[in-house]
Amino acid sequence: MIWNEDDAAGSVVDESYLLLVSDQALRSTVLFGRIDLGCPSYLGPYPGQPEDRGLTSGEIDNITAWLVSQRVSYSREAAR
Repeated sequence: MIWNEDDAAGSVVDESYLLLVSDQALRSTVLFGRIDLGCPSYLGPYPGQPEDRGLTSGEIDNITAWLVSQRVSYSREAAR
């Protein structure tokens, strides 16, 4: 997460943030959440889901992989 001028959290898929943060840091954020930003841990609760349903190991892997895939690759950018 990044902070904008209003001291509010920015997008987790912000290009600059993703270039600076490691894969492990992204996974840790998915696992442990960001309580200060209202982001739950893998234990939930999540809207539309039962209170006791947390993320599975596979879901954590998939979310982390998706976040990593959102990084802009300099080689992809150069090819444009």
